[in-house]
Amino acid sequence: MNEVPLKSLFRTYLQIEQGAGDNCTIRAHESAVFSNWIPFRRQVEDIGLVQRQNITLDLSDTKLVDHSVMEKLHEMQETFTDEGLELKIIGLESHSSTGKHEMAARLGGLVRMRRLTVLDESSLADRIERICDAFEVDSYSMQDCRGKKQLSGIDSSSNQGMERYVRVEVVGNLSTSESIVMQIRNECSASDSITVYTEAIHLMRCPQGAYV
Repeated sequence: MNEVPLKSLFRTYLQIEQGAGDNCTIRAHESAVFSNWIPFRRQVEDIGLVQRQNITLDLSDTKLVDHSVMEKLHEMQETFTDEGLELKIIGLESHSSTGKHEMAARLGGLVRMRRLTVLDESSLADRIERICDAFEVDSYSMQDCRGKKQLSGIDSSSNQGMERYVRVEVVGNLSTSESIVMQIRNECSASDSITVYTEAIHLMRCPQGAYV
């Protein structure tokens, strides 16, 4: 489950840092999910509501925060407000959301994705662009290149010099990548000069939305 240790699904890993006055920071590690929510909630409420402290809950080091905890944390924020306290939640900026809903689960750390590199004749670039545009991908780029490349469908004996071709790079999940490859196979003939490379990669989404 997104490389989350099994034991972290049933116990909490919370680091308490006492701040100035009635302020405290709680740093959560590993996971915050329905199966460890009760001890997770108990510790946060004991420090915050019972001891009357404002809490900053830092989730930046979690690998998984499921949708049920996202909803429970929102409810807990309202409870803190009703008690004249503050529960501030930070650290989810670099996590990826599993859906469009604001309470969707969040995945931290590296996300397993697939990268496709497509080499095609420059004259056929529009075809590849149209195929890729039909699918929801994480990133997409196209570059005109000049070099010595052995494209499928070209007789190697006549492909000894420099040539021009287009290089397309697409990053998406496994299902999307397989769909793109299948569509390319369906639309291309045996005589087309096209080569497709695929590789598994790990992607990290930075807070600004950049990829590393």
